[in-house]
Amino acid sequence: MKAKKAAALIMTISMLTVTSVNVLWADGSQLFRASADANPVLEWVNTDCVIVELAFTGLKANCTARVIGKPGTTKITAEAILQRINTDGSLTTIKTWSGLKATGNEMYLDKSYYVKDGYTYRLTINAKVYKGASSESVSVYDEVYCE
Repeated sequence: MKAKKAAALIMTISMLTVTSVNVLWADGSQLFRASADANPVLEWVNTDCVIVELAFTGLKANCTARVIGKPGTTKITAEAILQRINTDGSLTTIKTWSGLKATGNEMYLDKSYYVKDGYTYRLTINAKVYKGASSESVSVYDEVYCE
């Protein structure tokens, strides 16, 4: 009897380590997928890809972001927020670019702003991707230390 329980436990653990797990919204649409051979992957409904990059040239923060909607995307609206991460972990907003929008399935941000050195900064893109009658909000950020 103990051998059967041990075998069942080993098989269960083996199955969990080689299969993938899907997490679904209540309506059955996929939220994210995780598998044993990969990190969890967020599955957006309207959004294909969001890339945010913060880089520094001296004290100049180079802020770029790209939001790509899936085929059929009609509009993308967004705001970008540059924030300083203070020594206590709190965030101070340095600059906000609001009212960003693009018709079609791609939006691109290319802005710069001068900052103080010695802090880590965060660039966040908050976007809304429209496809047909549905819209989806996405938020992605990048953090970089300015020397």
